[in-house]
Amino acid sequence: MYTKTALRDEARILFDEMPERSVAMWNANISNAVLDGRPSIAVDVFIQFRRIGGELDPITFCVFLNACSDAFYLELGRQLDGYVIRSGFDGNLSVCNGLIDFYGKCKEVEFAKTIFDGMEKRDTVSWCSMVSAYEQNYEEEKACGLFLEARKEGVEPTDFVVSSVISACAGMVGLELGRSVHALAVKACIEGNIFVGSALVD
Repeated sequence: MYTKTALRDEARILFDEMPERSVAMWNANISNAVLDGRPSIAVDVFIQFRRIGGELDPITFCVFLNACSDAFYLELGRQLDGYVIRSGFDGNLSVCNGLIDFYGKCKEVEFAKTIFDGMEKRDTVSWCSMVSAYEQNYEEEKACGLFLEARKEGVEPTDFVVSSVISACAGMVGLELGRSVHALAVKACIEGNIFVGSALVD
């Protein structure tokens, strides 16, 4: 029986043999490489797509930013950021969220904050990604402060952001806030989530 990776390799071969390929097919090919933990292949596919004059859509930006979420591809991701602006997608919610996540993972938290501050509209993912960016880069006080701001804005806590804030509280010995976040997790019925549980144990 094929493994998922083998099936994706088979799909890549079929893709290469196709005379015509839609943007959705290119996006799927890039996404499959990311899922397989092969960012270099995702980058190669993206470059190939651009060489044939392929027009990027918001999904392309998002899946490719996942491939670039490593310091090794930081410069390539920055170039994509510039292309986002030139293409008029800098107001797209999903693309902006992807850029926040990308810069956070590449330890460029100030760039992530610039994207966040410039967003006319934010959703739960926006707030969670920015809180996580701070926590991943050991800026615990900012992570906790932004979480409190999000709560004032009526943003509902998710397992992802709760685990990030609890980890941030541990880093700054913020026991009281940690207890408050724990209470929120219980109220939101996400205390049993594996990420939240691990953060609470830590």
